[in-house]
Amino acid sequence: MTKPIKRPWQIASEPDPALRPGDYEYQSHGYSLRSTRRGISVFELDYWADPAKDNEKFKLDHINTQGAQNFRREYLRDWAAASGTRFYPEFDPALYVHRAQAMLDAPVIRGWDFGKRHPALVCLQRSPISGRVWVLRELMPTGMDIYNFRDLVMYACGQMDIDELHQRDRKKALAFVNWYKASEGWQGARLPPMPWFPPGTPFIDFAGHEAVMSSAFISQEKEEATYADVLALEKIQLGWSKSLVANRATVFHSLLGMRRVEGSEALVPNLLVDPACPILIGGLSGGITFAKPTINNPNPEVPAKDGWFEHVHEATGYALINVCSVKEGGTGKAAPAKSTGRLRSVSFRVEPEGEEGGEAESSLLENWK
Repeated sequence: MTKPIKRPWQIASEPDPALRPGDYEYQSHGYSLRSTRRGISVFELDYWADPAKDNEKFKLDHINTQGAQNFRREYLRDWAAASGTRFYPEFDPALYVHRAQAMLDAPVIRGWDFGKRHPALVCLQRSPISGRVWVLRELMPTGMDIYNFRDLVMYACGQMDIDELHQRDRKKALAFVNWYKASEGWQGARLPPMPWFPPGTPFIDFAGHEAVMSSAFISQEKEEATYADVLALEKIQLGWSKSLVANRATVFHSLLGMRRVEGSEALVPNLLVDPACPILIGGLSGGITFAKPTINNPNPEVPAKDGWFEHVHEATGYALINVCSVKEGGTGKAAPAKSTGRLRSVSFRVEPEGEEGGEAESSLLENWK
């Protein structure tokens, strides 16, 4: 709505009763005045109010220099310009997603995230020779307490048999196991049967600093005050680090780069993800986006909290920040066990013989080290 007033400061102090909150009491070329619901007057000045900038060249020059989204935020006050932008635009499933048919003769690194609604776990390995990472498995139930989740993880990783789950009356864990068995094609993934790893597989466990903070959600046993205490009951030594979200994201971005195979011109990804990790794949493919910009932080450098992808993403980040190059404070007491870097056969295959493989997959596997 436009009112023919010559100058903004000449507007009457009493607002027009016909105007609704948010309506403009005054508009001209490059500046305007409006009232908020609380009766606060907001004067807006746009860049084209300056005749020297009121041209298409100024606009195009700045878009080419700083990008369209930054231009919209800085010059058009569009704080949602980056909302929904992919956080990992470089991730291409065709390049990074491959079925692991063997694993290294090395410990499996587990990352834990203790989300209240969606606790999550990822299992990965990192080559001690090349530094490449293969994310092998993920687990993210809904509404499961830490005791059921801990025992579910132990069963999935071959550290506890199904009879023990029944003896402990872990109803939620058993319900998830039954769902898992019946959901082989969930989200298009052919989920491998549990347990995933053979008996005797060594594990190294990492989480964020919330693992050692007292939690009101731990209530079954009075002696345990933290998530780390609950895991320690089963001799799971949890290393933790208080790392920045941005630093964990930096590790992810660095692993999404390519490396040249020694003695060859071939390029291979530093990060591989097994298709048995559909949530992580979905997040990296676009489900994980930049946090919504605000006036105080118009250029967020961290991902949004979405309540779904964030949990598996953070569990992976907690593992990576402790075994890759960017390191920060915290105890990080769990020390990696010695590794030969050799491949060893593990029954990871879930497809019929001959359905997957071939020269390309074989090459990736041989270059895994």
